[in-house]
Amino acid sequence: MSLPRAPEKDIHAMKLTTNLLSGLLFAGLGLFAFVVATGYKVGTVMHMGPGYFPMLLTGTIFVLGLGVFVHALIRPDASPVVGTIRLRPVIMVLGGVIAFSLTIESLGLVGAIAVLVLLGWLANRGGSIIELLAIIVVLNVIALGIFVYGLGIPMPLGPL
Repeated sequence: MSLPRAPEKDIHAMKLTTNLLSGLLFAGLGLFAFVVATGYKVGTVMHMGPGYFPMLLTGTIFVLGLGVFVHALIRPDASPVVGTIRLRPVIMVLGGVIAFSLTIESLGLVGAIAVLVLLGWLANRGGSIIELLAIIVVLNVIALGIFVYGLGIPMPLGPL
């Protein structure tokens, strides 16, 4: 008679956790921005150039992201495991932002906001048409109030 054995842990498996992904994201963005910032003159502490602060800031972001990433490798149970990623919301929201940028000139601000909100609404499978229309109206009023009337930015409001 054999005793039941405890399941073996796979030491080569790595849990994909939120800390691991966010650390990797910040380290990658920090490194990328640091490399871009090296194109500017750094200067010294007493005579800072245009690249001094960006390099300092992006270097800090890189180090902090690397720290979170390493901590996630050492203690994978310290943050939740990433679940499944639903592609529909990601694609629809990204598509909404792209559609807004492509339609702002031809449809105007009001139409571009309507397209953006519609695609964002399609990302989620809930909500009524009344809610959709209310969100479109409210966001258009806010955008018109801030950008057109408040800041005086000249932009087409409707189709040309």
